[in-house]
Amino acid sequence: MGVYEQLFDDEENMKMNCAAFERKGFKRGEREGFKAGGKAVARRMLSKGMSPEEVSDLTEIPLDEVLRMKKRASRGENGASKDSF
Repeated sequence: MGVYEQLFDDEENMKMNCAAFERKGFKRGEREGFKAGGKAVARRMLSKGMSPEEVSDLTEIPLDEVLRMKKRASRGENGASKDSF
């Protein structure tokens, strides 16, 4: 394989790697955004009086995490007001 062919292969590999990392980054960002949105909805559900069990069931957030969210909200630690997302 000549020098030019090797450079072309290296460049193609680099492009494919960059594209793969970009897709991975988008997926990760999407997951994290979805998770953050779910937690905001869960806080709102709790503030409207839903039980932690209902919130966990509907949002698919583990019950122990919902209970921690409720505890933080009762202490005013989550930074979200009653009507905020």
